Amino acid sequence: MASGGGEPPTAAVPGGTGRQGRQRFAQWLDLVVVGLLLTAYGVAATGGFHFEGSLLRISMATPSRAILAAVLLVIVRRWRAPGVPLHPWPARVMAFVRARLDLGSELAPDLTPDAPRAVEWAGVVLLFLGLTAAMAWQQVIALHSVPDLGDPLFSIWRLSWVAHQLPRDPLHLFDGNMFFPELRTLAYSDAMLATALLAAPFLWLGVHQVVVYNILFLLSFAASGIAMYALVRGLTGDRLAALVAGVAFAFYPFRFEHYSHLELQITFWMPLALLMLHRTVRSGRARDGVVTGILVALQTLSSLYCGLFLLVVMAVVWACLGAANPRSRRVVRPWATAAAVVVVLVLPVAIPYLQNRAQLGERPDWEARLYSATPASYLVAHTRSRTYGGWLDGPRMPELSLFPGIGIVVLALVGAWPRLTPARAAYVVAALVAFDGSLGSNGVVFPTLRDYVLPFRGLRVPARFSILVGLSLAVLAGYGVQRIRQARAVPRLAGVLVPVACVLVLLVENRPNLQLIELPAGPPPIYDYFSGAPPSVLVDLPFPGSLVEATRDARSLYFSTFHWQTLVDGSSGYFPQSFREAVKRLRGFPSEAGMTFLQQRGVQFVAIDSAFCREGEYPKMTEFLDREPRVELVRRIGGRGQNASLYRVKR
Repeated sequence: MASGGGEPPTAAVPGGTGRQGRQRFAQWLDLVVVGLLLTAYGVAATGGFHFEGSLLRISMATPSRAILAAVLLVIVRRWRAPGVPLHPWPARVMAFVRARLDLGSELAPDLTPDAPRAVEWAGVVLLFLGLTAAMAWQQVIALHSVPDLGDPLFSIWRLSWVAHQLPRDPLHLFDGNMFFPELRTLAYSDAMLATALLAAPFLWLGVHQVVVYNILFLLSFAASGIAMYALVRGLTGDRLAALVAGVAFAFYPFRFEHYSHLELQITFWMPLALLMLHRTVRSGRARDGVVTGILVALQTLSSLYCGLFLLVVMAVVWACLGAANPRSRRVVRPWATAAAVVVVLVLPVAIPYLQNRAQLGERPDWEARLYSATPASYLVAHTRSRTYGGWLDGPRMPELSLFPGIGIVVLALVGAWPRLTPARAAYVVAALVAFDGSLGSNGVVFPTLRDYVLPFRGLRVPARFSILVGLSLAVLAGYGVQRIRQARAVPRLAGVLVPVACVLVLLVENRPNLQLIELPAGPPPIYDYFSGAPPSVLVDLPFPGSLVEATRDARSLYFSTFHWQTLVDGSSGYFPQSFREAVKRLRGFPSEAGMTFLQQRGVQFVAIDSAFCREGEYPKMTEFLDREPRVELVRRIGGRGQNASLYRVKR
């Protein structure tokens, strides 16, 4: 029997017995873990390696296996050798890091006890609405306009389809009226269900779909700023610091780079979810975990990309707070509750995507590599930037103009300068992880997630991880403003003027130049025929000549929101094989082969509008169809330079 002051008996470990052998074993594992992590980054930087000898063959194409092995070894070390100090080499690094952390405040509450009053919230809401109107004034005065005819019209269709289908046939909500005869076409891309539910009441009241889209789009800027204000206000207790952080996040350049993507603008759930994360860590209450799970689910149901990326950053922040504060272990149960809430809310929506997986497959590696950022991408400004777009140029690859601006980076560096509180350190690590994630195939985070987390295999643009870089920088910028205001050498008046100056700098840096296209308030008159008519299969001609053309022009989808006939046409992040065949068979129409294809596909109506035809194309198609015995003219409209014809295809 061991004496009262002795250690409990342990299993033997390699390299010795008892305490000395356990220590030697643990410290060797420390070195192996460090070596595996360095190997992972080497593989990510070089693209992998391959060695083949007479008796030995070693290859590693992705860093994920090295990362997984390192995680497993850390678990083994904690299991077999708890309490054994780190090897002296990594211990020195950890000591250096700890010396720059303000661990004396590790037990201090993350959130300020004084909640903002209603008057403060009203002022913040009005301020961000005004700033949004000032930054995007071109859009505010043109609510029937969009930046291009591709993704905005696709988003208008998504919002309108959910509002149309939900009260009529919710069990077939994902069977969109495009890409006939395919099913579950809404699940070819992000369905944006949470956003669509916000839009539905206004569409049911008769507000025009383009106006609803643009109001939601503009409000997303203000709402993101307000949510970031709430997060940083809770973390710092400093209203002016929270205001700067809110402006930095609301008008982060990523938003104007993606001005055509509504789903990437709906980010206001992210700061709120992180706010509840901090409250859950502090309180350990299950009800806080439930609210956290609801907010994460709402973000995921608003934007699949942002929802998945948010989960990664939340795990990082939680791990950092837990490492600094042993009491945070009590939030395991609330976090299990939060995870259960996310699964319950998201899983029913995920079922159509899982059903489509056999058809869609996974995004190919080459596509993820194409949309993977590099460090140089963060030095390229987007083309809509008034301040930097003219001279801070680089290779104009889609999705890869990620310059964050100078002001937010400077303030974030001030906030990230040692000594750091655990919360500040958490967002420094989150910024680094998000940055590496945006590097996609050029980094470590995304390949690892792609290998082991199923939903990440369906993502084609890892560079979108950079919105979480912006979120982390905005939080750190708020900390930076707080640090400046608390500096002893800063007079009280300067403590007010400095944040105001920071806001002005951020607004000037991020001001956009918006080029907009006005949409018609209604469809061409030829579609009036379908008012009150039973559902039928319609093809709009001329048919897209390529998938790129279908992506860039979604007017047929927009016009379908007025008549809701089933379309052979469509636009999405994925094009089924049936649509690819239609592109091939209808290229060069009119033709005998094209007419045969329309009959075989089950098309019932053919609509042709001269406004969408190239020169000479409209008379060529109508003359062919007027002579074609397999169709009959239903309606023809002419005059004022616009001609349109509608034909019925005979069975």
